[in-house]
Amino acid sequence: MVKLLIAGDFCVKNFEESFFTRKRIQQIAAPFKELTEQQDISVVNVETVYSDCEAAVPKSAPNLKSPFVTLDLLYEAYCEGRMEEQEPYKQMLQRLQTGAVL
Repeated sequence: MVKLLIAGDFCVKNFEESFFTRKRIQQIAAPFKELTEQQDISVVNVETVYSDCEAAVPKSAPNLKSPFVTLDLLYEAYCEGRMEEQEPYKQMLQRLQTGAVL
């Protein structure tokens, strides 16, 4: 039997970036990491745009936006090591900072 975890609508907003220190990220992610490690497959729906830009995202639905640092919560729950040390994250961040299309 396969153990499957599906979580939805992950969105962290209305927090200052300084709130997300490495220690605090580890503390917040620890219970979720424990849960995901007990599963064979875990899926999380990300319900936000990740951007450090102040401007609103033009759309008709609520303007949900989270700072990039909040991605560390998901990464900490699923992976080992610092997110910014991983090559795919470095590439994505570089493309976003230069305005390149993903």
